Amino acid sequence: MPDPYKHLWEQYSLPSEVAGWLAAFVQVAEACAASIVLSDMSLAGAPMVYVNDVFCEFTGYTKREVLGSNCRFLQGPHTEASKVAQLSESLRQGEACAACLTNYRKDGETFQNLLLCLPVHDSTGVYRFCIGIQAAADDCDRSAIARLATRLPASIRAVYTRPAAAMYAAGALLAGSPVMHNGGGQTAETA
Repeated sequence: MPDPYKHLWEQYSLPSEVAGWLAAFVQVAEACAASIVLSDMSLAGAPMVYVNDVFCEFTGYTKREVLGSNCRFLQGPHTEASKVAQLSESLRQGEACAACLTNYRKDGETFQNLLLCLPVHDSTGVYRFCIGIQAAADDCDRSAIARLATRLPASIRAVYTRPAAAMYAAGALLAGSPVMHNGGGQTAETA
């Protein structure tokens, strides 16, 4: 069996209490056709500790170039600051969120990035990781965002502990919100 830990950031101090979960996640994400990253939200700057090969093909960066960094390097002059601020707030709160952003590949080419962020809370409710799923789209319409949510295999959807929050975010996008998180009085438990 291949070693899933070889795909993690080499400077990452693997927390023993999540090692099994991370191994399972990496094995599934490596086989997924979607661009997937995993950030450790307990570390300063929320660095990516894992990216799959699809992410590298999608952005033009190598794993070595991006692991240990935050995804902000994909932003540039035309990235929508208001959407970034809303995403940042949702991530700080440990809430599922989604948006369509103008981002930049390594070669400087812009693309419309359909981004879905899913929080992972441990068994005690502590916000540990954020799963980021990206897809390029020429037109960030509601149906494209809905398709992104459905591209995840059931095995990835099963690894995060608050699926209601993620489904609420995807549903809100279908209702027309450009960036949505667990707002409007709903919590992840009641969404």
